[in-house]
Amino acid sequence: MANPAGYPDAQIVRGEATTNFPNLPGPILMVKAPYLNAGETKTSGVDMDLRGKYSLGANGRLNGGVTVTYMKEFTRTNADGTVLEFAGTHGDINLSGNGGTPKTKVRLTAGWENGPFQLNGNVNYVSSISNTNEVGGDCLDVDENDVALMDCKVAAFTTLDMFGKWTLSKNLELVASISNVFDKKAPLDVQTYGRINYNPSLHQSGAVGRLFSLGARYTF
Repeated sequence: MANPAGYPDAQIVRGEATTNFPNLPGPILMVKAPYLNAGETKTSGVDMDLRGKYSLGANGRLNGGVTVTYMKEFTRTNADGTVLEFAGTHGDINLSGNGGTPKTKVRLTAGWENGPFQLNGNVNYVSSISNTNEVGGDCLDVDENDVALMDCKVAAFTTLDMFGKWTLSKNLELVASISNVFDKKAPLDVQTYGRINYNPSLHQSGAVGRLFSLGARYTF
């Protein structure tokens, strides 16, 4: 509607003029538009996965790793030639379901094994995102004076998970875990439509909170 010349095959369907505004076109009822090539989507970035092990002799073995995903760009070129950049933003709703496109995600893992005992820890990090639909776009949340709320950002989110296992025999083992050890709360995100006021695709463990689990496994 803002650029009808860019969509020459589209048709705006209007109703009859209203009595309040008899000299103006009628209200828009619908826009009929055929399928078209929306342009080009381009992404680039870096994925890294490093793992290692270290023997402690009689004291067991250490293992660790780091997984990093960095999104350098996530652009879309529209049919009218407009180029939009989404990396590091909340959008775009047409591409990501408004689930957010953070630039950086990191997962650090560390573990210790010694005989029947195993202990692991995972640190999960998601970078902040701009609360805009695209880079340089208008802030999605503003006050009555059009001032951006929360610096127009959804905050970064970091959590720690712990897992332990004790193998008593070849048939029996005990397991325990703590998710979100420090009970970090999910950053406020009122734009996502997956849940209310938090982003489930990025911050689900912050909505659940600290979660303890204890169990036993017996193999017949």
